[in-house]
Amino acid sequence: PMDDAATVRWGNGARTPTMDEWYELMENTMGKVDTLNGVSGYEITSKSNGNSIFLPAAGARYDASLGTAGSGGGYWSRSLSKNFSHNACYLYFYSGGIDAYDDDRHYGRSVRPVRVKK
Repeated sequence: PMDDAATVRWGNGARTPTMDEWYELMENTMGKVDTLNGVSGYEITSKSNGNSIFLPAAGARYDASLGTAGSGGGYWSRSLSKNFSHNACYLYFYSGGIDAYDDDRHYGRSVRPVRVKK
């Protein structure tokens, strides 16, 4: 928990999703680039119940520069890369769709917390 940004920021009732949870989301939803309240992002809608979440296009930070803000966004998982132990996995969306990648953990990506069921 002390290494999980969502738990540190929002307390024990929140955590960062695993990569398996991001994959499940990708497989069971339809997504589209959209704008909500003037903010560009990616709307993900469940194929089974129609519920949706909106991920703002916050971009990603690489060292001192911010890239793709307004057109794409990266969201961390709590899963480490299987190939490189210093990398973590993340979900990334852009105008062409949504994919999963891994990268150095010191790069800036957004965190979309999930609630821990009690």
